Order: sequence, then C-alpha cells, then structure tokens
Amino acid sequence: MMKIGRMMLLVWCGLAISQAFGQSWEVSPELWEKPRSGVAVRTQASLHQCVEAYLAQPAARILIHHADNEESLLQAEELRAWLVALAVEAARIELAVDLKPNRNLNVELISPIPEKFRNGQKDRNDSKN
Repeated sequence: MMKIGRMMLLVWCGLAISQAFGQSWEVSPELWEKPRSGVAVRTQASLHQCVEAYLAQPAARILIHHADNEESLLQAEELRAWLVALAVEAARIELAVDLKPNRNLNVELISPIPEKFRNGQKDRNDSKN
C-alpha cells in the first residue's frame, strides 16, 4: 500500500511541475492543407498563443513534438523555420520524435525551472527565515 501512495505522490508532483513550467498546444492540420505564409502561421491560434507565451518568458524554449515519419519530420522542420521567421531564436527550438503516427504536431513551451527549485535547494532568502 505504501508503494502505491508514493507512486501517486510522484505522479501528482510530476503533473504539478509540468503544469507550472510547461504549456503545450496542438498544431491544427488545417495549417498544412494550404500554402503557408508568415501571416497564416502567426494567425493559427495555437501557434499565436505559443509565440506570445514564448516572448513573455525570455528563457523559455519551444519543443516541437512530431511522429517518426518523413511527413511529420518535414512539417516540424518547416514549422521551426516559420517560428524563426516570427522572432523565435533557432537555438531555443528543439524537435522531439515522440508522437504516434498520424498525430498532429504539438508545440510545447518549456520554461526553465527557477533556481530555487533545482536540486532540492531552497532560495537563500528562504533558508534565513
């Protein structure tokens, strides 16, 4: 019983951290059905939200999740190029092959974990109290 309780606690903590430090959006398949332009990419709701969140967090990174097939990889690489054209630094965009076939691309904003939460250390100011 105690192992199940610990596992549940770890799952809950993992979910809390992912919600606190990351957001994700599915890229609509409609984006790929017509010729793309900066305007088309920028006005796609999920991408607009992702770029706005990225610009509000100077140290954030974008992770583009795609399936392990040629079409999905080409879409992910094209999306990366469009995001760079829309002011996202290329070095802060990564690709991840972790979706099942026939799934839409997913973009995830990854915010860095604040220093005070790394390695289980408290902020110096917190330890004085």
